[in-house]
Amino acid sequence: MFAGAAFAVPANAAAAPNCTSNLCYWKSENYRGNPITSGVGSGVCYKDKSGESYVIPSSSVRVRFYSGKNCDGESVVKSKGSSASTTQSLGYIFRSYKRA
Repeated sequence: MFAGAAFAVPANAAAAPNCTSNLCYWKSENYRGNPITSGVGSGVCYKDKSGESYVIPSSSVRVRFYSGKNCDGESVVKSKGSSASTTQSLGYIFRSYKRA
């Protein structure tokens, strides 16, 4: 192990909760409030859906998050096992998403 090693964790970071769907997201940072779950169907754009925290369970698919409301604009793909505040990991609040 790493004796005496210290790891910095942001004071406002919250542990990602469990998600039993392909994607869970929250409209608030740090997973506050009720989660919104999604199956993330193939070829479907989930339009006008915004969130500030997300969890993609390890058994899930890859998800492309977009800055635009119609699966347009800046985008980034996040893989299974990912969880984060979107403004920290994507650089923006996502407004739509679809399976990558």
